[in-house]
Amino acid sequence: MYRHDIHKLRGRAHETAAETYAGARVNEPVPGGADADAARLSRPPGEPEETVPAHASPVRLSLLTGQPVRPTSDLSPFRTAARELATIDDPAAAHAAWLASDTTAARNETIHYPYTALKYHVLLTAALLSNYRAGATFDDLHLVVETAADQPTTGSDSIRAPTPTPTNAHPEDRPTGPETATATESRTATGAATAPRAGRAATQTPSAADVLPHRTILHAGPVTLHIMADPDGRPAAPLGPAPARSFADVWARLPALPFDVDSDRRWRRLDAQLRRIRSWSAALATIADVATGRLGVTSGESAGRDGTRGADERGGTGSGAGGAGAGNDGAGDEPNDPAGGDRA
Repeated sequence: MYRHDIHKLRGRAHETAAETYAGARVNEPVPGGADADAARLSRPPGEPEETVPAHASPVRLSLLTGQPVRPTSDLSPFRTAARELATIDDPAAAHAAWLASDTTAARNETIHYPYTALKYHVLLTAALLSNYRAGATFDDLHLVVETAADQPTTGSDSIRAPTPTPTNAHPEDRPTGPETATATESRTATGAATAPRAGRAATQTPSAADVLPHRTILHAGPVTLHIMADPDGRPAAPLGPAPARSFADVWARLPALPFDVDSDRRWRRLDAQLRRIRSWSAALATIADVATGRLGVTSGESAGRDGTRGADERGGTGSGAGGAGAGNDGAGDEPNDPAGGDRA
C-alpha cells in the first residue's frame, strides 16, 4: 500500500508509471477502495479543476503563507524520497518512514489542488485500509486524539522504530520484527464524540510509543492523531457516514484538543483555522507546519491576515504566489504528471 503513489514522487502519471521501481512493485491498486475513499477526504469529486493557475508545480502551497513550502526549482528530493520509500519492505517501517517524512509533506496530491499533501493522503489511505481489513466500515471510524502538552517533533526522513500493531490488524499490516502487539480494537457503533478515558489526562504528553502502525495519521509536535474504530477512551469524533472533505466538521466535534488553546495564541489561531479547512490532507499538513514551527510560525504569529490563505481549496482563494514560472521544471528525465496522477 505504501508504494501505491511512488509514481507521484517520481513525477509520473498513474497511467504511464512503471510497475516496478528500485526492485519493488509499485503503482499497484489499493484494495477495499481505501485509496479512493482517502482521495474523497481531501479532494472534490469529479475531474480535477485548476484552483491556483499560477502554481503548476508539485510542491505544496502552505495555507498559512500562500507560498510553496520548499523551492519549486529543485524536485530531486522527491525522487530521492521515492527510492528510499520504495525499498522499505516492512509495512510498519514504511508507515513510520512516511509519518516522519518532511519531503513527502512538501508534495501535493495533485497540482490541481496544491494545498493538499501527498504524505497525508498515503497515511489516510493506510489507516482506512488497516481498519477495513480489521472488519470496520467507514462509518465505524473516528478521528482520535492523543492529547499532549509536548512531544518530540518530526523533522527528518529517518525511519522510526516500529511500534506495536493492533492485534486484529491484517497480517500484511503487522510488523515482521520482534515487537509485540498491545492495543486491541473492536468495532463500535458510530455515535457521538467520545470523551477522554479515565486515567488519560487531557494534557498527558504522548510519545513515540503512542504511534500506532497503520492507524496514526499525524505525529508532529504535541499532536498525534489516529483513525480508529475503537478510540479506547481517547478523545474522539466519528468521521461520518461516508468519506467527504469534512475535516472542519469532525475537528469541531472533538471533545478535547491535542493542545491548550488558552496557553498560546498560536494554538487558538490554529484551532480557528482548522474549523474552516475541509480537505483532510491540507488540514493535517497545516497542523504539522504549525506544530513543528517549520514555516516559522511561532507563538502568536500567523502569516496571513487571518492566518490562512484559501481554507476552502475549491474556492481557489489561495494566493498562488511564488509558484508562477515554476511550471514543469526540475523534473529532468522524469517529466511531471500534469494531472498529478491522482485519478487512481
